[in-house]
Amino acid sequence: MPHDLTVPGLGIYLLVQPGQAVTTGLRDLPRGRYDGQCGIQGHAAAGMAVAITVE
Repeated sequence: MPHDLTVPGLGIYLLVQPGQAVTTGLRDLPRGRYDGQCGIQGHAAAGMAVAITVE
């Protein structure tokens, strides 16, 4: 089952297949905290979430 990672504040949407590694580049981001999560129901609550802090 593929999973996704969505970080709305950064315009990121990544689809990840089982066993796959995905890389994305981020440049010149405004300072702040950006929250993201897996969009599959129940997965964010189970810990599939991320917080990116730009200082």
